[in-house]
Amino acid sequence: MIRGKPVLQSVDSISESATCCKGNLRPVATICAFAKSSDDPQTVYSAASTPGPTPAPGRPSNFRTELLEDGALRISFDCDNPSRVQGVTYKVERQDEPQGPLAFVTNAKGREFTDAGIPAGSAVIYYRVTAQTSTRDGDAGGVTIRYGANNQAVVSTEDTTGGLQAG
Repeated sequence: MIRGKPVLQSVDSISESATCCKGNLRPVATICAFAKSSDDPQTVYSAASTPGPTPAPGRPSNFRTELLEDGALRISFDCDNPSRVQGVTYKVERQDEPQGPLAFVTNAKGREFTDAGIPAGSAVIYYRVTAQTSTRDGDAGGVTIRYGANNQAVVSTEDTTGGLQAG
């Protein structure tokens, strides 16, 4: 019992549609319904020996940049993903002008990507990076890059999680 409520139906009442969880038969729909109505769903899942829903991936942050000799920009970042989240890729989008559209750049498999398609003469570029799995997206992180004259150097990198709005 959790807070005076029964956690599961008895094992004797399980139908053929039950699912095996760590060797114990449990009606998954009953577990999920009870967990959703509980004040503490994770305790219900733990008591049923069933993992709860997989959490969303983390939010990319702590962006670092490096301007390469060929003019491409390498960006790396941190992303604290919950331990049960697997198969994370990072959707990278770029905004070349304030209020402009976000354009897809790449799906990075790691916490680093290189953008060789930066438009010449760009003074400010905004990137939005979203951690994704096959079932969920995390919150987006963002970074604004400011260039010196003629794209010769990255003058500043500002973590702008929340970022610019697409027009």
